Amino acid sequence: MNIGRAYNASNGFVTVVVLNDGETFSDIHNCSICIVPVDQYESVIASGGDAKDFIPVAEIGLNNITVSKEYL
Repeated sequence: MNIGRAYNASNGFVTVVVLNDGETFSDIHNCSICIVPVDQYESVIASGGDAKDFIPVAEIGLNNITVSKEYL
């Protein structure tokens, strides 16, 4: 089963990412995991910046997941 986009009417599921506060969430479409240097992270936090202020060393896009047939 390929979940594909956040909303998949054909299977009735929405894929979401839940943040570490346990309350904030978003559908997964266009979300990513970014790896940023510690000093850059601390600087952005100290200045009240946003995620758009990071210059990632690497970024993993989360637009698509595929569930293994063994777990269906």
